[in-house]
Parts: sequence; structure tokens; C-alpha cells
Amino acid sequence: MNTGFDIDILNKELERIKGIDMQQFDFELNIDFDNDIDTGEGTQYSTKVEIPQYEPTGECPDIWELVDTAKADSFLEEINESKVSPEEKDFLIKATRRLYEFNYKKIAEYYAQATPEMQELMEHLILVIIDFDNAIAYGYAQLSADLEEMRGEDDEE
Repeated sequence: MNTGFDIDILNKELERIKGIDMQQFDFELNIDFDNDIDTGEGTQYSTKVEIPQYEPTGECPDIWELVDTAKADSFLEEINESKVSPEEKDFLIKATRRLYEFNYKKIAEYYAQATPEMQELMEHLILVIIDFDNAIAYGYAQLSADLEEMRGEDDEE
């Protein structure tokens, strides 16, 4: 909460999410895209950024409210009924994890009331970002850089 931000990196990330309705994640993103500056790279970025913050309500959700597994569960049934090989089933079962839908508002609420050990584990999984430098250490920024590099490679082909 008392850390600074690399504005160039932040602006790039904000540009990527500009078209996403952040209210579906229970955040309001207030960016003044009319107050732009030219970075010299041919793109415009806002100089006025308000980072979404969550204020805990004090009501701790049940742990099972933090994730919705309905889509994954539906696919698991289909996979288990299929006639694909055991290796293919194993792969597909692992792939269903990407269908989990996390409720980040409830995750933030749970985090606010969790034990220090649980908080640390949640931070390691980047379920919450409390310290941007820690997020970098845990691989979030590296993942973002890797994805950007992969996207650039696709553009060249």
C-alpha cells in the first residue's frame, strides 16, 4: 500500500485493459484518457491514473465462495464419460482448472481477515497484489513480459 509504481509499465497494462468492463470484477477504474501525453513511441497514455482499491467490509466470506467451479465441473463429467485415452483424460482434467472463476472481491475480503500464513500464500499465487515488488518476485511481471514477447513473435510471423 505504501509502494510506488513504474508508471510506464502501469500505463501499458492499463492500455491493455482499457476496453474491459472492470465492474464485472467489482472495481471501478477511473482513468482520464483525455488527459494524455505522448510517450514518443507513437502511443498515448494517461497522466491521471487512479488505481482500484478494495475496502474490506468486515464480513468474511466462506472459503468456497471465493471460486466458482461450475463450468469446470460440467466439463469434468463430459471428460469422464468420454472414451479418450487415460493420458488424454488426465491432460483434459488438468486443463479444466483454467475454467475456475475467481471472485476477487470476496478473495480480497477473505484475505483481509486471513491468517498471516494464508495471506502470504495468497500473495504468492497473485490472488491479491499488496506489494508490486513482491508481485514481480513471484513472477507476475515476468509472466506479463513473457506474454508480450510471445505476442511480438506471432506478429513477426
